[in-house]
Amino acid sequence: MTRPIIELVHVWKIFGEGEASTVAVRDVSMAIDAGEFVSIIGTSGSGKSTLM
Repeated sequence: MTRPIIELVHVWKIFGEGEASTVAVRDVSMAIDAGEFVSIIGTSGSGKSTLM
């Protein structure tokens, strides 16, 4: 079995601090193998660009 070319494990991204913080990406895990096509879909403001 080959290793993924991209692997994310429990990725979080939080903007701001304390009560003013906004969670943009919450606990994302994924693996992308060579030759795979990946599409990230979601509503506006759901963290797609931040994840990329």
